[in-house]
Amino acid sequence: MQCRAIDRNCEEFDLDKVAEDRGYTGKRADVLCICGSVAIVIEETSGKAKKEDVEKLLASLSFLKEKGVLPTYVKLILCVLHHGEGLYKGVAEELRRRDLKRRCKPISANCDHDLMTKLRMAWELSRR
Repeated sequence: MQCRAIDRNCEEFDLDKVAEDRGYTGKRADVLCICGSVAIVIEETSGKAKKEDVEKLLASLSFLKEKGVLPTYVKLILCVLHHGEGLYKGVAEELRRRDLKRRCKPISANCDHDLMTKLRMAWELSRR
């Protein structure tokens, strides 16, 4: 994932490295992008996305907030499930769960082009 492809001012963080630095050992997504007032949490899967992948997004949100990783100026959080081969049954419903939607805007993307299109659109809308 290249966050700078969304906007040249975006910063990308490896959540494994961030978790290690903060002493967090729980489940987590793969990447955090900070693009102005938008934070993007991305869980990438090479095959079909599973319900466990949605749980990683939820765990990441808790970790990022509890450990003070997210800047205070972040106004919008996007939770992205980037999958290579589609979604297992029930995963789309998990993404639409109320507790996830209350905490972030969930997005499912099935290829790099789809991911970048959706992220750029969300980024542009957030700048208005």
